Amino acid sequence: MQIDRNRLVIVLGMHRSGTSAVSRGLSTLGIELGENLHPPGADNPKGFWEDRAVLAINEALLARIGSAYDQLGLVGWELTDAPDISALQQQAGALFREKLRHGRCWGFKDPRTVRLLSFWKAVAEREACDVGYLIVVRNPISVAKSLQARNRFPLEKSYYLWQEHLVQAIIGTHGQLRVVVDYDLLLEQPGQQWSRVARALSLRPPDPAKLSAYTSDFLDAGMRHTHHSRMEFGLDPALPKPVSVAYDWLQKAARDEVALDDTDFTQAFNRMQTTLADMLPALRWMANQDREISLLERTVAQHNARLQEIYRSRSWRCTRPLRLIEYALRALARRRPESEER
Repeated sequence: MQIDRNRLVIVLGMHRSGTSAVSRGLSTLGIELGENLHPPGADNPKGFWEDRAVLAINEALLARIGSAYDQLGLVGWELTDAPDISALQQQAGALFREKLRHGRCWGFKDPRTVRLLSFWKAVAEREACDVGYLIVVRNPISVAKSLQARNRFPLEKSYYLWQEHLVQAIIGTHGQLRVVVDYDLLLEQPGQQWSRVARALSLRPPDPAKLSAYTSDFLDAGMRHTHHSRMEFGLDPALPKPVSVAYDWLQKAARDEVALDDTDFTQAFNRMQTTLADMLPALRWMANQDREISLLERTVAQHNARLQEIYRSRSWRCTRPLRLIEYALRALARRRPESEER
């Protein structure tokens, strides 16, 4: 049975995984994204398709727990225990009521949501929302190379972030209405993939006119600035084995070769979650080192900016002749002992 009223669809996935392209495609299924959207950027000229209110709440949540979108070690955090989030819970609840009033269907995405999912699930439960989850997966090498180009992230950091996001997306949606979509498959066969999503989430089939416009006007191969294959996994020594295992399982799910509630699939991701939990001390140490490096880089940038101001100042230019005389005297003083020795 297709249910297409009072529906909430939450898109989950890692940064640079194609979640923007997927979110834009929700309109083909009658899912609205709203008009309060984050504007396009140089790194995403076709738009992020992120609701500004959702983004603001996620940023506030991360600030409450002293984390950030790119910080490792945010695994299994129960945000119901985080300090001072009642106001954010009320904001999120009001947002849901506004977006879903009059039987509308609404969807949102922000990659931050994955690791803050306990917060959003609790809000959706309180508001009695009918939720479906669309989990987007992309080759981890493609993601890591994209983040390396855009943010200068080390490949190792991006691989572990990919692992945290995808493992928690699967674990956090267990027992819920959900579907996995591969970004590369979506670009190759958009009609087939959106029909899959509609069936899996009990939504109306794709609107032919909207699907045609989405395919011809929005999707294009140029959206994949980096594209890598599974065969390259063995060529990158930085790629952790658990990432390869997770990707292989998710590929099977995206191709309907395994059900998301399959026992082997569930047990595999439970093991991955346990592995992540065991790695938490190391991941959080890496996050602390990352913060310290960022702080040092900001300090250096501030000092450089101050030096540039000094170099451009009138007093610096006026005293230039005096500095030249000083440099000449120092050079002369260094040469004098050499001549005395001869």
